[in-house]
Amino acid sequence: MRALLRPLGTACCLLFAAPAATIPAAAAEDFIICRDATGDEAIAACDRAIASKKYSRADLSHLYDNRGVEYSRKAERDRAIADYDQSIRLDPTNYRAFNNRGDDYRIKKNYDRALQDLNEAVRLGPTFSQGFKTRGDIYHDMDDNERAVADYDQAIRVDAKFAAAWNARCWARAILGDLHSALADCNESLRLRPDNANTIDSRALVYFKLGQLDQALAEYEAALKLNPRFAGSLYGRSIIKRKKGDVAGADADRTAALAIRPDIADEWEKLGVK
Repeated sequence: MRALLRPLGTACCLLFAAPAATIPAAAAEDFIICRDATGDEAIAACDRAIASKKYSRADLSHLYDNRGVEYSRKAERDRAIADYDQSIRLDPTNYRAFNNRGDDYRIKKNYDRALQDLNEAVRLGPTFSQGFKTRGDIYHDMDDNERAVADYDQAIRVDAKFAAAWNARCWARAILGDLHSALADCNESLRLRPDNANTIDSRALVYFKLGQLDQALAEYEAALKLNPRFAGSLYGRSIIKRKKGDVAGADADRTAALAIRPDIADEWEKLGVK
């Protein structure tokens, strides 16, 4: 199943330059920690670096952008968006901040606002593959998988090693019924990024829709070995178990899946499976 969490790769916004030699050592160290660390440690360093008033507008833009990423990882969406607002105010060409803000608006289901930001991100950064991937995710969430595939195409064109984009296109193509192309995409994603539970789950769906239930079951088992709380794989396995007559096993998997993600049945219904 395509991950509905913040896409891997958003942290590319961390790739900003080292502080200038004229910056005091303590502030420079905070800049580096803000850039390289994660969680509360990164946020605290970003706070100190911003408060130091030692940085140019461009560097401050990166600091706010990075702090926004950390707030987003903590699911503090409004704080993240406020930081992206500041980042963009300081540097209106910061396409990574547009991408990140748009992704948080996507998670908040404000799709019109999200698309505005991602359109600007890809305009400013035409070689920034993450921008096309994020916009594709927005279209996917809007059930416009043809447009999603077109954006995943663009992300892959820019970066053929972008495993998450191959997986996302596999999932969208599976929904559209382009199953053999979807299978090729999942295989390529796994070649680039082996043992990824999301992609193994996506490939399981493809096999399921191809009617290859034994292979699909093996894929769900493999995904669950990597992530025992993967709701999509639990639910998919429950359907196959029921088809094979294992009612007790099916009920146990379905109950576990719904406990993790109460909306998982609705997602499968969108796939045409009840």
